[in-house]
Amino acid sequence: MQPIHSRSRSTIALAMLLVFLIGCVVVWAANIPGDWTRWWGRVRTGTLELHSPYKIMTYGDAAYPVQIGATACGAEALLLGAGAKSGGEATTATANKNFVDFRTASTATSGWSHAGAWYLKVQGVGGSGSALRGYAYADNASGAQTGEISGVYGIFEQHGAGTVSATGKGAGVRSRVTIPSGLTLTTGNYYGLLIETDIQSSLASCTESAYIKINDPNGRGKWLKDLLIMTNADAGTDNTHTIKTNLGTVNSTHGIHMVYNGTPLWLMATTNGSP
Repeated sequence: MQPIHSRSRSTIALAMLLVFLIGCVVVWAANIPGDWTRWWGRVRTGTLELHSPYKIMTYGDAAYPVQIGATACGAEALLLGAGAKSGGEATTATANKNFVDFRTASTATSGWSHAGAWYLKVQGVGGSGSALRGYAYADNASGAQTGEISGVYGIFEQHGAGTVSATGKGAGVRSRVTIPSGLTLTTGNYYGLLIETDIQSSLASCTESAYIKINDPNGRGKWLKDLLIMTNADAGTDNTHTIKTNLGTVNSTHGIHMVYNGTPLWLMATTNGSP
């Protein structure tokens, strides 16, 4: 039988070890910023923190979004968030920085490659949505913004000695409407490009305002050959076709205002649907 004093020493040593471990945990937890009770859902890399409140984030677990940064993400975030609207945004005062930056390259000789792919199924009756939404604010209260602000900025740039083939395409922004075969559509509105405005103040005194502007910002003096190309356009003699072919000679009843190299012009149009 083990002596009583030996068992006492073992008990004391075990208790001291337990106290030491508890102290280590306390010190470690005190050095985690924010709510340390969330430590098991947090990944730290340098100054970057990924937070998953109270539990480890699992795929499809919309109740616990991954939070980037120490500031709580907005209530709208389901899977991933950084900052919140109305003053809670993630901010920087350093120029030429991207809040999210991916630089990718593909060497595949066929098929598709996307730097980012976003897919959204809107399955609820009456629901609305977008696979990708860009929203930029001009929010300088101290004076006029002098920079360029865009909700979406798409660029295509040709690099290297090669060119786009005769069947290839290079486009800054590409838009497509797909309607599968076999459908009977009797209602609805469909657009290849939908331009909407929400103008609640007069723009009469502004320098320029237009629904579409074609610009040469770097002053290269070179242009695409055509303003508009329509391939496989629907043509016919009645008003149900894209192109009406039997107008003959008609007088213009309307003019669409445009500016060409600073000169105001009128694009002639008519409501007369008969020759």
